[in-house]
Amino acid sequence: MTFSSLLERTQNNLNLVRLIAALLVTLSHAFALTGNIKSEPFLRFTGDQTFGYFAVFVFFVVSGLLISRSFDQNPSIGHYLGSRVLRIYPALMLVLLLSALPLGLWLTTLPLAEYIRHRDVWRYVAENLVFVTSHQLPGVFEKQPSSTSVNGSLWTLAFEIYAYLLVIGAGLLGLLKSRHAFNLAVVGMILLYAKEPTGFLLMPGRWEAPYFMPLLGFLFGAFVYVNRDWVPCRLRYVLLALIVSIVFHHSTLAVPIFVISVGYLVLALGYHPKLQLNLVMKNDYSYGVYLYSFPLQQVTVYLWPNLLPWQHFVVALLLIVPLAVMSWHWLEKPALRLKRYLPQRLKSPVTQILNTSQQASE
Repeated sequence: MTFSSLLERTQNNLNLVRLIAALLVTLSHAFALTGNIKSEPFLRFTGDQTFGYFAVFVFFVVSGLLISRSFDQNPSIGHYLGSRVLRIYPALMLVLLLSALPLGLWLTTLPLAEYIRHRDVWRYVAENLVFVTSHQLPGVFEKQPSSTSVNGSLWTLAFEIYAYLLVIGAGLLGLLKSRHAFNLAVVGMILLYAKEPTGFLLMPGRWEAPYFMPLLGFLFGAFVYVNRDWVPCRLRYVLLALIVSIVFHHSTLAVPIFVISVGYLVLALGYHPKLQLNLVMKNDYSYGVYLYSFPLQQVTVYLWPNLLPWQHFVVALLLIVPLAVMSWHWLEKPALRLKRYLPQRLKSPVTQILNTSQQASE
């Protein structure tokens, strides 16, 4: 059984996997924002990785597969970019405006008139809308014990957008249609990473480790999609991946072992028929949970500074989950319905040439 057949099935665990990942980010921040980061369970187990670090990797593995599939099945740049905008921006704009205005007006130590006129308020919104992560609002969360950031989760969006652009490049070059060409490109990128990590995937020099890991996860997801006819999905490989990821975590090959073993685990948990939990989640609350968690957790610290991490986690979820659910049903899901108006099936010249050559050979 390969991933090729599994990808055609409508039932999978992906929404559940992403929701759990978003909750793990919230849990990790519960320890960090209450000043107990050294007690974070996953950090204590691994010694160098938090639940949040692990969860972001999970997000990117799933995204690498789904986004590559999306462009491959409908290689229209207009449809592809429009779909990404409709998924990313509505909830992002909402969380930025809610943070800058009602939240900022409530919590700022500045006079309200001065706060409204302060250029950093609108710079916070504008810069985060173009994925130049801006963390602070004037006078907001200045006395928080561990972080003055309004939304420390937004840093990952720049890497997500960068990965989306890489998919366009791969699609236009025909790499998503040609397994051999794609795999050759992957080998070249691995060699480039080994020689000079800061040049990996043509990333800007200011993007340094551990920020490579999300893009490595995205690359692995894309690799599985392109090689879906050849990558098996078997329970014994799931068990092997779990054992290898634990045993070799601190080896000299820790990075590739982590990427391959954990990446495989994530996708197998998402798709293997015998691992389906029969919890059909048609609604994707994970993005809302991810976006709204950090500012609401900062509010939780502000209101109840003496909560222990697990207490903080539970209390924060009482604020986060209702907002994420409303955001999905009233904002994100309606926005996605607009995809029907996006341009369809405008194939790239390279893809057309490859398809013509394939038809001629047949």
